[in-house]
Parts: sequence; structure tokens; C-alpha cells
Amino acid sequence: IMKKLKLILPMLAFIFAIGLSFAFMGNTGSGAWIDYNGVPTELELNPCQGNGNDCKVVFEDDPNQTEYTVYTDDTLSQTRKSNNPEPYIMP
Repeated sequence: IMKKLKLILPMLAFIFAIGLSFAFMGNTGSGAWIDYNGVPTELELNPCQGNGNDCKVVFEDDPNQTEYTVYTDDTLSQTRKSNNPEPYIMP
């Protein structure tokens, strides 16, 4: 029994290590949030670069060209800054 256990345990540890490497995806968010119709919504990309102006975005397929202020998190309490005074066009 000990011979089989010595062979099986390292193999199980290796299999679990591979399995657990896929279990944790980490933080994949952009960290850029907007208030989209009253719902905090995270953007796929963070367009805000620099500082000085409040960062704003416009979606290219929006016929009304609504400007959305970009925030740092889902509480929508702190705006992201940008060196560009114009809103970024989001695809």
C-alpha cells in the first residue's frame, strides 16, 4: 500500500496544482465605471490618461452622444481624471 501511495500522492498534488491555477482569474476589470441609466457599469477599457479634467466618455453608437463621467469604482463617488478636456469615444 505504501508503494502505491508514494506514487499516487505526487500525481494528485500535480493534478490539483494545475486545476487550481485555472480557478483564480484575478482582477480583470478596467477600474473605470460610469453611471449608465442609474446603474454603476464597468467599462471594458479605461480610456482616462493623465490628470486635470474630469474624464468623460461617449459611446460611438449612441445617437444622442450622451456624455458619461468616468468614476474610479462602483460607488461612483470619485471621478477619474484625464488630460483631455474632450470626451473619449468608446466603441
